[in-house]
Amino acid sequence: MKSKTKQIIMIGVVLFQSLFAYPLITMAEENESKSVNTETTLEPKVALEEKTPQKPTLTNNLKQEKTVLQAGETYETVFPDAALATVIAKAATGSEDITQEVSQTDLNKITSLTATSKGIVDLTGIDLLSKLTSLSISGNQITDISALNGLVNLSNLNVSNNKITSFNLNANSNLPMLSAVDIRSNNLKNINVQDQPKLWTFKCDTGSSSELTEVTLKNLPTLIVAGNGSSAYQNDIVFSSTPGLSKVILENLPSISSSVRLDRCAIEELVINNLPKVSMVNISNNKITTLEGLENLSAVNTLYVSENLVTEIESMHAFPKLQKLELGWNALTNVVMDQVTAEKFPLLRTMNVRGNNLIKINIQDQPKLWTFECDTGSSSELTEVTLKNLPILIAVGNGSSAYQDDIVFSSTPGLSKVILENLPSTSSEVKLDHCAIEELVINNLPKVSVVIISYNKITTLEGLENLSAVSKIDAYENLVTEIENLHAFPKLQTLTVDNNHISVLPTSLKTENPVLTTLSAMNQTITLKQKVIVSDLVLDNEVKNFGQITTAKSISNKGTYQNNQIKWLFEDIKSVNAVDYQFSEPVQEATIQGTFSGKVTQPIKASKVPVISADAEMNYPKNETVSEAAFFKDISASVTDDATLTSDFESVVDFAKAGTYEVTLNAVNEDGVKAASVTVLVHIAKSPAPVITADKEITYTKNAEVSITEYLAAIHAKTNDGSPIESDFATAVNWGTAGDYTVTLRSTNEDGVEAIPVEVTVHIAKSPAPVITADKEITYAKNAEVSITEFLAAIHAKTSDGSPIESDFATAVNWGTAGDYTVTLRSTNEDGVEAIPVEVTVHIAKSPAPVITADKEITYAKNAEVSITEFLAAIHAKTSDGSPIESDFATAVIWSTAGDYTVTLKSTNEDGVEAIPVEVKVHIVEPLAPTISNVTFDVDDVQTTESLEAGELISEPLSPTKEGYTFIGWYDSKTGGNKWDFTTDKMPAYNIILYAQFSKDTNKAEAAGGDKPSTPSSIKVSPTGQSESGNLENRSNIKLPATGDDNATVLLVGFGLLMLGLFIRLTQKKRAK
Repeated sequence: MKSKTKQIIMIGVVLFQSLFAYPLITMAEENESKSVNTETTLEPKVALEEKTPQKPTLTNNLKQEKTVLQAGETYETVFPDAALATVIAKAATGSEDITQEVSQTDLNKITSLTATSKGIVDLTGIDLLSKLTSLSISGNQITDISALNGLVNLSNLNVSNNKITSFNLNANSNLPMLSAVDIRSNNLKNINVQDQPKLWTFKCDTGSSSELTEVTLKNLPTLIVAGNGSSAYQNDIVFSSTPGLSKVILENLPSISSSVRLDRCAIEELVINNLPKVSMVNISNNKITTLEGLENLSAVNTLYVSENLVTEIESMHAFPKLQKLELGWNALTNVVMDQVTAEKFPLLRTMNVRGNNLIKINIQDQPKLWTFECDTGSSSELTEVTLKNLPILIAVGNGSSAYQDDIVFSSTPGLSKVILENLPSTSSEVKLDHCAIEELVINNLPKVSVVIISYNKITTLEGLENLSAVSKIDAYENLVTEIENLHAFPKLQTLTVDNNHISVLPTSLKTENPVLTTLSAMNQTITLKQKVIVSDLVLDNEVKNFGQITTAKSISNKGTYQNNQIKWLFEDIKSVNAVDYQFSEPVQEATIQGTFSGKVTQPIKASKVPVISADAEMNYPKNETVSEAAFFKDISASVTDDATLTSDFESVVDFAKAGTYEVTLNAVNEDGVKAASVTVLVHIAKSPAPVITADKEITYTKNAEVSITEYLAAIHAKTNDGSPIESDFATAVNWGTAGDYTVTLRSTNEDGVEAIPVEVTVHIAKSPAPVITADKEITYAKNAEVSITEFLAAIHAKTSDGSPIESDFATAVNWGTAGDYTVTLRSTNEDGVEAIPVEVTVHIAKSPAPVITADKEITYAKNAEVSITEFLAAIHAKTSDGSPIESDFATAVIWSTAGDYTVTLKSTNEDGVEAIPVEVKVHIVEPLAPTISNVTFDVDDVQTTESLEAGELISEPLSPTKEGYTFIGWYDSKTGGNKWDFTTDKMPAYNIILYAQFSKDTNKAEAAGGDKPSTPSSIKVSPTGQSESGNLENRSNIKLPATGDDNATVLLVGFGLLMLGLFIRLTQKKRAK
């Protein structure tokens, strides 16, 4: 026993030392890993900081890398340009010695540097003057200033009188404090300055001496002036008269507060966007084609765009304060301004579009438009003018000082349409004379006093309306034919309508125009519609003077006047083409002075009445095709005097319907004289009986579905005249019974004439033999259960006519034996016709090879007694199909010798198919020392503990008692769980707790829902009350202690308790002995 005790103690010590040492090893490994990782992470970062070069920034055409000052360098090496080096050395040290060593401390002393006319060419190194605020290097030979990039304190820069051709600044220039730039007297071609937050003034050459072609000023929030520095323009951008300047972009310049002057250049591409304080823009005398680039100019009130190439103004953006727009001498052909324009230019007051080739002007709804200047007269190409809803418009025309309050388009030769509406401020005259106006509206001009529309092509004065102040209307030399529709003019005094075509002076003139005192209507030329005469001509005199018929005078061709009619004898006028008479008398209204005179001309043509001759009637067969010309020939129709003969023949006669029709013949000669009508009777005869033709017989299969239409088409049935065919086909044929049937065809034409009937024989043939189709073979697993229906569906078996299929499937196939079987399919249709049999091969496949699964290895103690059955159960050996497993376990393992042995598992199924052998390692080891474990008995949390060797039976303690309850057993869980069987369950190699469980004694508890615990199965339990398999699963989830835990102390205490327990146990056994 002492030996056994020592052995247990030694094993415990070894186990303790191995567990105690593990955290120390882990800690060392983790610390070493962290050290390596730290070095790996830091080294590349240091290398990157040392070796990555400073990314150069670009402000001009040449690239310039940032200068890096190295220890021991001299001014001569840092500043390659000797002249620059001398100036900087002097400023930094007081000495011009450029061989002395440079220090950043000395360079930082320089805040202002002037190097005028020093012969400097290269500025390399100047970026080291990090404290520099002012730099003047005018009068040198510098071409590139990109070396200035990064001078973050530079405020004033003077590089005038050098050789710079391109000047570029942007955000990458890194000159955040730059406020003033002077770059005059350089050969600049391109300026591109952007994103300079402090830039205030920019001076450069402009005008005829400048070679600039492009200018971009963008995102300069404090810029107030850009130009040649003239004192006349202190808050402006001025590039006027720069002859080569073709592209200008000005964007986001919120501090420019006066004007932008870009006139007299060669600008083709222009953007002026977001200059919110600029009030005037002058871009005249350029090559601009569109104004779309002008945008967000909220303060602009004057815009000069004269002498460019602008073709339209619809694309212009909004100018909320624009009052004056100069667009003269561009390429406009149309000026269209509407409500949309009014929203864009709500304050537009004056507009000039002279010098354009305008064809159309349409200006409406402009609330502030005051004057509008455009070309008029002989040089104008205008055809249409519309001025509408312009409440303060006072003048429209060519801007002549003679017409300050007028609308004047006089002598504009192509002007044909004028609409003037709702112009309440136009206060003097509307002059539209000597044009070509055909369409005219002058409506609601309440202040206009004179309207002059003479010498046009106006046919009515109805378009003149709501002219409440007009006192004079001149409308002579037009094409006016009536003035009955003239609207009321309450202040009209003088109306002149001489040389028009007016035949009536209506009485309404006085009532509608109460102050009318002068009416001149002389020299009216009234030409009536031509009359064709075949006898004497009598003409009513319809010329009226305020309700009175005028007296006809100077009647031509011996005409006479009586009872307001003029009469000419046919013999006196048959050789002339017109007759006329004149009238002249004072206006027949006492309060109106004036004369109504003119001449009435009646064009005439002498002619004769044509005469028609033709046969009285004509016969035609039905459905004949006859043209009107053929009809005229058939009835011998003719007409005198070369008149044109017509009839209603084609609309009256229906050749498709037998009957008698009346055809009327008419004729009109070239003078429009009509002949007396002639009636001809046309008789259309009935059609002959139709003739039926068809095939004599036709054959169909039984139960075919054939319509009467399909049947008639199949036998080629038709009539010679297209009359419809009827038959007893639907009732004569029995489709369900094979045989011969007679079908009779009949027809009646539209005139009721019947055809001779025709008989056709219809043969209904027997159904053809069905054709069986199916897959040639199919494979099933052995012992499968398949019905005949499933078999036929699986092989896709069917017949051509749906006849049922029979087979010997049920008897031909032996499902229990693998092999090939032939199944024969047969079918017979309803007429007894048999199909050709079809054979299908059914393959019954052998069972697949079984698959053996088992644990890869197992360990036994030496000299253990294990049967083959126990071995197979222990390694969980099984096959996929339940085939038996054989092995060499009995011979391969030597139980008396510790070592590793290979056992081979084999299996063969009932069809003789062998499984792939599986090898299992069997480890035979020396037996271990017994394991001592504790069993704790828990009765409602009152516990007693006992120590036992693993594998021993536990002695069952006395059954505990509990008032009102019956003890039911010991379980491995407080509730539920597995009941311990003290006769078979052995002590495991770990501590366990067994819990006493009870059930209530009374039936009331059961009635209240108390359940009696079920008796669990007896299995091995884990220390936590789980099954052994569950314990293994949990073990896989156990975490190892992390480095730095106090597990070593816990293990030490645990080991001490273990030793104490072993000592007590051994002492108890010794005393028992």
